[in-house]
Amino acid sequence: MNDKDQTVEQEFINTVYTAAETGKMALSELMSDGRQGGIQDVMRDHYSGYDELSRRALRMMADKGGVPKGVSKPMEWMQKGAMRMNSLMDRSDSHLAEMILEGNNMGIVNIRKALNECESRLSDEVREFGYDSVKLIDSFNDELRDQL
Repeated sequence: MNDKDQTVEQEFINTVYTAAETGKMALSELMSDGRQGGIQDVMRDHYSGYDELSRRALRMMADKGGVPKGVSKPMEWMQKGAMRMNSLMDRSDSHLAEMILEGNNMGIVNIRKALNECESRLSDEVREFGYDSVKLIDSFNDELRDQL
């Protein structure tokens, strides 16, 4: 694999890492009210899944000789502020599920776009990681649809 393809792989892994970190950040923010049961249990399970995805991306990035960039602080602050505003008036399980679904779909779109742009330049391992990531996030969406 040449250096350009190595860089493409690192950028792709960073896309997955960023999606996982964004998901963790959003779930952490939405779980902060301390409620129990219902969607809170689902969010905790999804947080664990995103955490494992993030750790897998970190290991893969290290194996490729890179360091993920993740979410910038200004973007994180902006996302947290938007979530707080969006959930201020409605903290129902249905509304939280809808918010999480929208965020998950953004992650899926970002990963799929990156796959479509560079799939032929990715190793089998990294390509499979991308598809596994999309499947995982989509499985989260299946569970959330029951909460709507």
